[in-house]
Amino acid sequence: ATWVLEPVAPAVVTFTVTAVPSDGAMGAVSPETSTVEEGQTVTLTATANEGYEFVNWSSGTNTLSEENPFTITPASDTTIVANFQLIPTVTYPITVSSSDETMGTVEASATEIVEGETVVLTATPVAGYVFKNWTVGTEEVSTENPYTATITAETAFVANFKEVVTIATGKEFRIKD
Repeated sequence: ATWVLEPVAPAVVTFTVTAVPSDGAMGAVSPETSTVEEGQTVTLTATANEGYEFVNWSSGTNTLSEENPFTITPASDTTIVANFQLIPTVTYPITVSSSDETMGTVEASATEIVEGETVVLTATPVAGYVFKNWTVGTEEVSTENPYTATITAETAFVANFKEVVTIATGKEFRIKD
């Protein structure tokens, strides 16, 4: 008898990688499902929705990577989670004061401002005084009243006033600096 040996193709081993967002309202993943042969890689991409940011990839309780996109060579069927979080809101305290409370008072529309948002500052002079300007430190930032300021850091605004001089003629004059 003659025996003929014919090669048998080895069984192809495949793995399924399933990618899911930690919360679909926060973001999405691509591809959602991939089937690859043993030894092949899958590249996963997470896309955060507006107001959210990508944090990391995890499987079970293990963090796999903070890279995005992320390439993995699976050794078994696996589910990978793209974790997202709300982008932290940065707020800054602002203070507003009068250079001299006997000359005028001040008011701000808020004292904690989200970075990039605005605050409205209002200076109210008392009789005999007029508003001069707003300063931060020694720098004049505006002569507008009310003044709308965009906040990018903790800021201390000071309203400055000047006296109105009345001359004996009964007419009102303002002293210019």
